[in-house]
Amino acid sequence: FGAGPTDWVLPGVRPDGTPVGLRSGRALPDPEVRPGPGGATGVPGEYRLSWTGGAPQPAGTAVAGWLAVDPAGGSVRVRVSAAPGRRRLLLHVGTAGADVTAEVHLGAERRTVTLSAPAPAGVVTVTAESATDELVVDLTGRTVAAGGRFGLAAVTLTG
Repeated sequence: FGAGPTDWVLPGVRPDGTPVGLRSGRALPDPEVRPGPGGATGVPGEYRLSWTGGAPQPAGTAVAGWLAVDPAGGSVRVRVSAAPGRRRLLLHVGTAGADVTAEVHLGAERRTVTLSAPAPAGVVTVTAESATDELVVDLTGRTVAAGGRFGLAAVTLTG
């Protein structure tokens, strides 16, 4: 990630289990993480991410970490404020022993996309235009194998 996306966030977890986000700007707030009873962990994922212009870590190369959440009660919410013009939100998600569902809310409109195990990773793309409505994406999971997790590697916003 670099100059292309308007904003990006790479969610992760500190050693004490506290969620933290690396970012390029402030248009995209940190994802809201509800870890569930099994907690949130940083695990190696399917993506290798490189970035420049980040904070608090200014750059990284081929980083494989992603935020993994217990699907039994865990969830991740991404919010994008209303703004004029067309915008594109990409959520780079992964799964290990769990299905993950992205429920997209824009005003009264609702859409749902599910990534089913054993697919290890995918990208949920949301293109929306609303000067008045906040865009909200809720990620939730369902365990299909012991120790299952779903995760979020990165969120990018353009437009």
